[in-house]
Amino acid sequence: MTAKATVQLRKFRPDIEGMRAVAIVLVVLSHVGFGFPGGFIGVDVFFVISGFLITRQLMGEQHKTGRISFAGFYARRVRRILPAATTVLVATLAASWAWVSPLRLRDIGFDGLFSAFSGINYRLAQQGTDYFAGTSPSPFQHYWSLAVEEQFYLLWPLLLVVAIWLGRKWRQSDLTVSVMLLAIIGGSLYLSATITRSAQPWAYFGLHTRAWELAIGALVAVTAGVLSKTPKPVAALLSWSGVAAIGYSAVGFTSSTPFPGVMALWPVLGSAAVIAAGCAAPKFGAEVLLGRSLPQYLGKISYSWYLWHWPVLIIAPDFLGRDLTVADRVWLIAVSLILASVSYYIVEMPFRENRSLVLRPMKGLLVGAEFISVSVIAATLLVTVLSPDMGPVKLINSQPVGSVERLVAEAAHLKKLPPEVVASLGAASEDSGEGCIANREETKPIVCSFGDITSSKLMVVFGDSHARQWLTALDIIAKKHHIQIKVYTKAACTPENYTNKDYVLQRRYVECEQWRVSAATEIIQLHPASVILGSMIYEGLTRGAVSSAVAKLTSDGTRVAILEDTPDPFINIPSCLSKHPDDARECAIARKRAIYLPELRLERQKGALDAGALFIDPVAWFCTDIVCPAVIDNKVVYFDANHVTATYARWLAPKLEEALKPILG
Repeated sequence: MTAKATVQLRKFRPDIEGMRAVAIVLVVLSHVGFGFPGGFIGVDVFFVISGFLITRQLMGEQHKTGRISFAGFYARRVRRILPAATTVLVATLAASWAWVSPLRLRDIGFDGLFSAFSGINYRLAQQGTDYFAGTSPSPFQHYWSLAVEEQFYLLWPLLLVVAIWLGRKWRQSDLTVSVMLLAIIGGSLYLSATITRSAQPWAYFGLHTRAWELAIGALVAVTAGVLSKTPKPVAALLSWSGVAAIGYSAVGFTSSTPFPGVMALWPVLGSAAVIAAGCAAPKFGAEVLLGRSLPQYLGKISYSWYLWHWPVLIIAPDFLGRDLTVADRVWLIAVSLILASVSYYIVEMPFRENRSLVLRPMKGLLVGAEFISVSVIAATLLVTVLSPDMGPVKLINSQPVGSVERLVAEAAHLKKLPPEVVASLGAASEDSGEGCIANREETKPIVCSFGDITSSKLMVVFGDSHARQWLTALDIIAKKHHIQIKVYTKAACTPENYTNKDYVLQRRYVECEQWRVSAATEIIQLHPASVILGSMIYEGLTRGAVSSAVAKLTSDGTRVAILEDTPDPFINIPSCLSKHPDDARECAIARKRAIYLPELRLERQKGALDAGALFIDPVAWFCTDIVCPAVIDNKVVYFDANHVTATYARWLAPKLEEALKPILG
């Protein structure tokens, strides 16, 4: 790019502002579940835009003054990023303290602390966070993309200066910068492709696997002078092709798409195509739509909207005390949009346009340090002072068999939690027992062994996570009766053969169908003495599907028991109890609500009896005729919104053993 070419390029790009609008709308709609399953690629669009704009700014300064001011560059980043980011961070910490479960405050505080230092992406990667899981995500999870950008821009100006210095020796500065960018793109894309297959969280959140996306935007900036000479018709076609690639990604990608990896080329190259085409300013390019007033406004406030929308969505269920409805999601979008608009005008712009800060970069850097200090102090306060101390207290596990129903009845009247239960709530939220479960993407069984693993007498557990939740009890029973247990379980996948739509994937659960066939085939080949089937109740279950599943397994004399689903509280029990330690009845669930789809439970029972299977209904171990308590015999019953704690399952081992006698032999 020559100095002359730099002058000829447009300073303001309406098409890029419109692309920001497209990116933020895709991200928001994806997060609220309104179509666009691949809307997460909006972040990739932002990366390319950012790489282009920042590099164009740096190269323009170099061509104009012959140097790059590091102080000026970082001061501009401070004015652009920190005022709004700090405002949202502190507001999120305050809202979390006011409404979120006390059990989560310490982790949220640490997330805020890492966000303040632009390191939240590596904290998320280290924790193995699944961006698509949707289970109690951090209200700071979206700060990962800011962290990636800031880490890139900590290094990129330094590398750019080195490339320019080398280029001066050969009088080819643009060429050396381009070569360096190509090296970054090649290396980072290779890492992204390989790490996505082996360690997806590190690939998704890491700078090393995302740098190529920003570098592609930077490469477009370096070659903008040449791109500005593209024939107008070609540029227009390139522009619309880029929009099509972004649209395809937003509609065609899902949570099961291996990402980022090579699939990220679609939105990244699509974004680069739109920006590259815009350098030639074609009359009939995508700017015809992107340049209209609504995209321009949404693009202008896109940064603030990105910051606000996520914590609003994540904290709202705690504020409302229930899951979000469609109507809730609509008005929450509006709330976050209003907050973004206000934030843009009273926080973002005053600092970006402050004359004193613009003219005195060192003062701007000092203000940035002050913003970071405010975030650190607020996050540290939440971690050290405002978070309750809830340690892992061990509770008594054994009770006589006949006392279970009596203790359930007594628990229905429990009001104030004993101190030892309050202290155990933190441990209860992690009391999920053993792993051993295939995730949604896997189609091949993951097999684990429990009980007396030296025994030739075999029992199989077959089902979803609601079958797996009984392993601590079954392990005790199996060891007592010298039985080996093999476990075949998969997330949200029933042993009965019927088609269902998965609520996370939002499509037909083909992976479940494939896994079910593989698991059933392996189980039949094992010739087990007994099989326990268990799962949640899913729409579409039929009496015939149940009897058919049992019949396949009993063809060679295998005895089968169906362990019916446990009552469903529909709320996170440890979180609820942490908010209501003085009245546990606030977290008890009406039995009528907790027994999910009773007509389908009856279908399963009839199907089991048709095929001669043992049918075990555990409801009486959890509920009276009226209510299902959250704490029974000083034991927290559920570790989340629907899974039984390992401690409570272990406590029920004598009761389950009694029920299983007909198939234990």
